[in-house]
Amino acid sequence: MRVRRYQLKTVTLVVGKVYSKIMEIESRLLPCGLHVIGEPPSALEAVATLVNIAALDRPEDGISSLPSILAETVGRDIEDVYRGSDKGILKDVELLRQITEASRGKKLRTLFEFLGECLKLVVADNELGSLKQALEGKYVEPGPGGDPIRNPKVLPTGKNIHALDPQAIPTTAAMQSAKIVVDRLIERQKVDNGGKYPETVALVLWGTDNIKTYGESLAQVLWMIGVRPVADTFGRVNRVEPVSLEELGRPRIDVVVNCSGVFRDLFINQMNLLDRAVKMVAELDEPAEQNYVRKHALEQAQALGIEVREAATRVFSNASGSYSSNINLAVENSSWNDEKQLQDMYLSRKSFAFDCDAPDPTNLVQNLRKDGKKPSAYIADTTTANAQVRTLSETVRLDARTKLLNPKWYEGMLSSGYEGVREIEKRLTNTVGWSATSGQVDNWVYEEANTTFIQDEQMLNKLMNTNPNSFRKLVQTFLEANGRGYWETSEQNIEKLRQLYSEVEDKIEGIDR
Repeated sequence: MRVRRYQLKTVTLVVGKVYSKIMEIESRLLPCGLHVIGEPPSALEAVATLVNIAALDRPEDGISSLPSILAETVGRDIEDVYRGSDKGILKDVELLRQITEASRGKKLRTLFEFLGECLKLVVADNELGSLKQALEGKYVEPGPGGDPIRNPKVLPTGKNIHALDPQAIPTTAAMQSAKIVVDRLIERQKVDNGGKYPETVALVLWGTDNIKTYGESLAQVLWMIGVRPVADTFGRVNRVEPVSLEELGRPRIDVVVNCSGVFRDLFINQMNLLDRAVKMVAELDEPAEQNYVRKHALEQAQALGIEVREAATRVFSNASGSYSSNINLAVENSSWNDEKQLQDMYLSRKSFAFDCDAPDPTNLVQNLRKDGKKPSAYIADTTTANAQVRTLSETVRLDARTKLLNPKWYEGMLSSGYEGVREIEKRLTNTVGWSATSGQVDNWVYEEANTTFIQDEQMLNKLMNTNPNSFRKLVQTFLEANGRGYWETSEQNIEKLRQLYSEVEDKIEGIDR
């Protein structure tokens, strides 16, 4: 009897996890084709936008999300439901499904009034009129840019968009979201690390992402080391204060932060804030086992014969006036020999340290870790209310299933014609980039992509005739993936790709054999 109960519990958990994964794939946000200026969204697209707007709590406006309201009616907190669903607890997965379907009292009245206003903004057709105004040198109404689901105030489209006040991030909402993501990341790391806390986490800060999310990834770094931003009376964040270890409930996690060139240019004050925050934490009088920033800074200071403050350098970017690691260009152009060349390229361009005491980037990092250990890579996904932390391999698989291999995605791209084919080719090229830089792409991804875009004669002809140049690059990328050892397939498949490459070359050159 005890064995049978155990087996039933195990089966229920497995079913719950599979169910949860299917729901995750089904609810993934994805673009269905490229945007056309002056073409408003269809009724289905407008409804999908409203569903996602309704999924987020907006405490600053006194608006509860629809999932939160529905969870309250059965005496549950939506965050607990999200966590249970992620763990594969079948009753929570089912409850979340019911809430999701129902998402399609007074709180509801307030929410639907808000959604009614949002709908007017979503379907407003201002783009061509604004474009005409701009071409005539006339005034175009300004407005904020960003994610319309996270901030519907960016609607309607067709405005002369500006980003945000760079000193106003991270916002309170961004900080709340960051806490959830960081807590989930640390929980995931503890599970993968035998119950031990991670001592160091490396993060990348992108300019555009922080504009869209009002500083969520910046807030994640701050919460990692256990500090909170403090805004002045004008809402500008110009200082931080440490959160007590009692309130934090865990050790302060050390960080290594690499900022894109755009982030560096847009948010130089926030880079200064980050560096000051890390150094402040390194100088706190706390036990080393509760403050990994201080623990590592003390070790590095002793090893290098420098002050603790200097040893606590953790914020890096390009040299002044320089942008990107150029790895994407090398992958796109196939102009690299092996993975070590890509590593060296990254280090040579992204190893300039930022110092708030002398804010001129200094080339500091000399090489990658030499202990032979492969660091774990995680991606934080905050595109939905149920923020997720996935491994890089999980993210690549999910992306392949919901975009590259999803008929809804690639047919939507093909409806955009020439440029849509280029988007499909870019997606495959990026997949090879993940193979080159992380080795986290499964063989089936390339095999299924080959079946979808090459083995299907109708699809093959459509791609070749719509955009022969991008199709040639697509074929070349398949051959490169095989040549570099990322894709094992039959010789028959490779021979067909070689023949196709020759055919499309002739087509581009105008040769009729």
